[in-house]
Amino acid sequence: MGDRCWLQVTVHRNHVDAFWEAVGDEPKYNNPTMDEWGNSTYEVEEANYGWYDQLDAAAAAGCIFEGQHGPGGEYGPAAFACDGQGLCHNVDCDHESTPVVRCGEDGVDQRDLVVVQNYWRVFNCARELLERTGAVELRRIVDDGQGNDQDQGAGGDEEVGQ
Repeated sequence: MGDRCWLQVTVHRNHVDAFWEAVGDEPKYNNPTMDEWGNSTYEVEEANYGWYDQLDAAAAAGCIFEGQHGPGGEYGPAAFACDGQGLCHNVDCDHESTPVVRCGEDGVDQRDLVVVQNYWRVFNCARELLERTGAVELRRIVDDGQGNDQDQGAGGDEEVGQ
C-alpha cells in the first residue's frame, strides 16, 4: 500500500505528456486547472511517498514543474521544483508549505540552509519558465553508461521560447 499524501503539482504546458510518461501510471487526480499561461495544475489525492521517485523521473526527463505535498506517516510536508535541468529539488516545509531551515543550539543548520537556498533558486527559475510565453525546449538528461549525464537536447519538435 505505501505511505500516501496529498500532492499538488504545476507542470509546464509543453511538458505535460512527458511528465505523465515519466511518472508512470496516471494516478487519480482532481480535474486539472489551467493557468493564464496554459500550464496545468493537478491535485493528487494519494501520492505514494510524496512521489519522490516519480518526481525524480520527471526531472530526469527534462520536465519543468513545481509544487508541494502534505505529510505522510513517515515524512513531513515538502515543496519541490525542477527547472528542466535534470534534478528535482525537494525541501522540508512547515504545515503552510513554507520551506524551513533547522536551527539548534549551535545555530542554523548550514546544510539545510544550502538546500533551501538551492530550492528557491530552482523554484524561481521554474516559475519564470512556467510564466514565459512561447514554447520551452524539453531537455532529456541521460546517463552515458560511464556515470556522466549527457544532455540530449530537445525531446521533440518544440521551439525554444524567449
